[in-house]
Parts: sequence; structure tokens; C-alpha cells
Amino acid sequence: MRCLYVIALVLLFSCGVHMSKIGFDWDYFTYSQQWPPAVCISGEREHHTCDIPADIQYWVVHGLWPTKSGSKGPEDCNSSYPFVESQIQPVETQLDTVMPNLYTDTPHTSFWGHEWDKHGTCCTDLATTANELDYFTAIINLHSKFNLLRILGDSGINPGKTSSYTLDEYQKALSDGLGQEPSVYCVYDEKSGEQVISQVEICINKTFQPISCEKTMQEDAKVLRFSRHGFLQYRAQDTNKQHITAASNCPKTKKIYYPSIGNN
Repeated sequence: MRCLYVIALVLLFSCGVHMSKIGFDWDYFTYSQQWPPAVCISGEREHHTCDIPADIQYWVVHGLWPTKSGSKGPEDCNSSYPFVESQIQPVETQLDTVMPNLYTDTPHTSFWGHEWDKHGTCCTDLATTANELDYFTAIINLHSKFNLLRILGDSGINPGKTSSYTLDEYQKALSDGLGQEPSVYCVYDEKSGEQVISQVEICINKTFQPISCEKTMQEDAKVLRFSRHGFLQYRAQDTNKQHITAASNCPKTKKIYYPSIGNN
């Protein structure tokens, strides 16, 4: 009888049943949008070729990440449920618009595949993100719901060739527009010698309503996120941690640039 039980388990896994490696231990989503010029700054540091299509003149999606409070995961939950492009065919055109792969030296769908394999497989316990199509549909809907270009613009914060604002100004504009405080991150542009706004992470609950990142994330978890997504946490001139807010790797006392996309 024991032999039959073991054989049954082997057959179960060989048939491709979607089993989670670590279970579904997470509390909320981190929904991340990134500013395309900053994506290219980060990409060039990693020796990627970056191109922003002419019709991309807004914040684009980085990802939707199940998050355990006080931790950086879960991640890579189910290798038996890999990304399959055909599953997102109904929304692929929309994904090209809201979540484009700006690195032209990588396969077109590699960005989506990475996000699904690393993060999407960890939230299939939730009915609204139970499969690949549902997960990316949720991402598209959130992009419409949280229009960061408009939210910042409503407070007079707009991109431009010389536009720069303080971290407090960015955070106040975003908090006013979202009703909750998100996390704001920067990337250092070695060519200009300036800090550039890079990413805004909005914490949302499982019904996709914003919650305060300040109240849900511990500082050590934020530090882990810096390295996880390739951000340069501190430059030599910014090593004094009193200049770094708990919800940001951006300098507190310096202006942070918000460069225009292309010639706009």
C-alpha cells in the first residue's frame, strides 16, 4: 500500500499539477511603476540596450509583487507553472502599452516571463490573480487606476528637461493623490551626476485598495528591495542615513530630477 501511495505522488507531480514550493504566505501586494528614462539609466549600468517607444509618455509597470509584511517575498513559488505567452494573448497588446520591455537586447516577452515566474506564481491562491491571464489583467487594470503622471501633475510636478523636486514634494503629491503613502526610489545617473526619480511602489491589499507602505513594511525589508531590483542604494555623498527616509533610497536634502521622455 505504501508503494502505491509513493507511485501516486510521483504521477501527480509528473502530470504537471500546479503545486507551490512554499505555500501562499503573503499579506499584500506591492504594485510598482517605473519612470522610463530611469529604466534606461539602470539598464545602461547593466549593459542593456534601452529604447523608449515614441508612444510611451507615461509611467510604466514594473510589477505586482505578493509581499509578506517585514520580508521581501515570497518569490519563485512554482516552477511547474512557467510563463506561456499564448495564455496572455487576449491582453498582450495592452501589456505592450502599460508594461513594455524597454531592453531591446532581450526577448520581447522575457520581462513578463520573469515577473510571472518570480511573482505571479506566488499569488495564484487569490481568485483575481489565479492564473497568468488574470494576473496580467489585474496589472493592466491597476495601471489605469493609479495614473502617476496625472497624480503628480495635479500637484504641479511634471517632467521636463530641467524639472527637479524634493523628495518631500514627490511624497506629498503621491500621498495626496493616492490617499496613502507609497515608497519612492531613485537611481543615480552617472552621466549627469544627478539623482533621478525611478520607481514608485504602492502597497495595496488583496482587494486592490491602497494601504500605507509606511505601516506595512519594516525598514530592513525596504533595504532588501533596493538590492532585489538593482537600485543603487547609497552614493558616497549620500551615506549619511539621516538623509534617507524610511520609505525611500532618495536623498532627503537634494533635488531629484524628473526628466522628460524624448524631446518632450
